[in-house]
Amino acid sequence: MKITRYVISVITALAAVSQTAVAQVNTSSGHITAVYQNWDTDQVLVSTDASPFVNPAGCPDTDSYAGSISSPDVAHLQESMLLTAFANGNPVILTIGTTCTDGRPIIWAVNMFPVGSSPAAVAKAARVPVPVR
Repeated sequence: MKITRYVISVITALAAVSQTAVAQVNTSSGHITAVYQNWDTDQVLVSTDASPFVNPAGCPDTDSYAGSISSPDVAHLQESMLLTAFANGNPVILTIGTTCTDGRPIIWAVNMFPVGSSPAAVAKAARVPVPVR
């Protein structure tokens, strides 16, 4: 009887944890439509035309994604890739993390591809599924 209650308690606890655990998610292939500088931090914000908007953490602001501020090196690398993609029209797939920063979904990784790449080629190179539209 005690073992049965213990097993049920453990299963219930694991089920609760598994429902709240969320992994980072890739956006579909898209282009950067706007780049912003967050006025109160050393952080870049970007908007894309990729649909749907990816928000695994349920952040309250869904107008843009926020660059990482975890370290200056990561932030500067992301910023340079995002600005290059914006200026040249390169397609990107962003990997969005499971936390919010300044109310927005945080960018964990930037995947940039040659101009003119097809969505299927981009998805294959990024090893992500092509979204059905």
